[in-house]
Amino acid sequence: MKTNAARLLDKLSITYQSLSYEVDPDDLAAQSTAQKVALSPEQVFKTLVVTGVTKFVMYIQKL
Repeated sequence: MKTNAARLLDKLSITYQSLSYEVDPDDLAAQSTAQKVALSPEQVFKTLVVTGVTKFVMYIQKL
């Protein structure tokens, strides 16, 4: 399943890598997520994409 963030990156021809991991609802810390995908926390970003009437808005936060 492709997220709105991935669709927007595709539309803008921005290269990205999507990684999957098992979510532990009791541990949502950025450090745990980074460890699960074998990256340093400095390389992990959280995205939030919302759809407006005429455009996408993307918020990217470095964790």
